[in-house]
Amino acid sequence: VGVRHQRAQTERWAAWARQRGVMLSGAYPMLQVTGTLHGLGIQMVTHRFSHGHGRRRRTSYKHEVIATPQVHLGDLTLSRDGFFASVGKVFGGQDIQIGDAAFDAAFVVRSTNEHAARAVLTPAVRVALLGAQQALGDVYVEAGGVRTMRTGAPNPDTIDPVLDAVARVAQSFGQ
Repeated sequence: VGVRHQRAQTERWAAWARQRGVMLSGAYPMLQVTGTLHGLGIQMVTHRFSHGHGRRRRTSYKHEVIATPQVHLGDLTLSRDGFFASVGKVFGGQDIQIGDAAFDAAFVVRSTNEHAARAVLTPAVRVALLGAQQALGDVYVEAGGVRTMRTGAPNPDTIDPVLDAVARVAQSFGQ
């Protein structure tokens, strides 16, 4: 990525952040956004990954969008049900079944407090999570936040719907 391109992208992100009243740090493509959006704490963090060695070395980027619900989620973790979750179940990983067929098929729910997990995963939360998963492809709850990971460097032209979808899920907790 050329220096001019990096500067132009950083300025685009700075304008985006000013317009939304959030803080921007770093320079494109390694950006971090923090602030409040829709009444919730939000973050966007860019991760850099290097692959290969020498002349075959390649760098790729992912950006993670996080919205923090206003209610405490304890140790609740929720991830997409897939191959690795199935392998975990074979080796003793426990999944809390909520009793909602569509939700249970889509997500793996873990918590040391099953009662608390069931209490926060209300019908409104489950609908919001399923909708966000359909819109974004991968939504998860971890470390007290609703998260999604996107491939590539972040783009100010396409990040708003991602932030909105994650924020809608976070807002649904506690309703």
